[in-house]
Amino acid sequence: MPETVIAYLLFLAQVSIALLAIMNPFYTFPAFLAATAEHPPRELRSVSRRTTLYAFGILAFFLVTGEWLFELFGFTLGAFRVGGGILLFLIGLNMIFEKQSSVRERVKATEQDVEEREDIALVPLAIPMLAGPGTITTVLVLKAKAQTLLQESAVLIAVAAGCLLSYYVYVNARQLHLLLGHMGVQAIVKIMGLIIIAVSVQTVANGIRELFPPL
Repeated sequence: MPETVIAYLLFLAQVSIALLAIMNPFYTFPAFLAATAEHPPRELRSVSRRTTLYAFGILAFFLVTGEWLFELFGFTLGAFRVGGGILLFLIGLNMIFEKQSSVRERVKATEQDVEEREDIALVPLAIPMLAGPGTITTVLVLKAKAQTLLQESAVLIAVAAGCLLSYYVYVNARQLHLLLGHMGVQAIVKIMGLIIIAVSVQTVANGIRELFPPL
């Protein structure tokens, strides 16, 4: 029994680190600041709560329907792992080597989206900033990695933890920006990028082994 608990906790730790790295609200909170610049402080909590609830609902949906999506599109688990791993690798590289001009462009694009949409909590904050293609891919990859219903529950817990962290970061975005400064935020983003690259390489390796098993 203790070995089962330890194995579960280790799996929970692995999926939590992977999800927190790809959700990484420290990567998106500058754009959150731009999107909520006109909001008074008392409204930030409401916007943050709706954003993270929307993101949790979206990711939970893909977690529940993952196997059905595999069957619908007719691809194998190995193929999805290779494709998803490549996507995560590119996201990790972008996080590490992204230039300040790219950050400014992302913030500017977010400001334009805000002008065009009323509920910024859903778009562009929840989609695609928090629950974007990379996060959805990670959830599907982790679901495929889970071998039992208990392990699938660990993925759901990790999704909830990522949303809770995002809520905390967004609610305190203005204070964190002053506390961490530009260099502090960039350091966190690059560390998360390295974690994502490591996860993506292992995911691709596992997918290749499934597509081309040894004779």
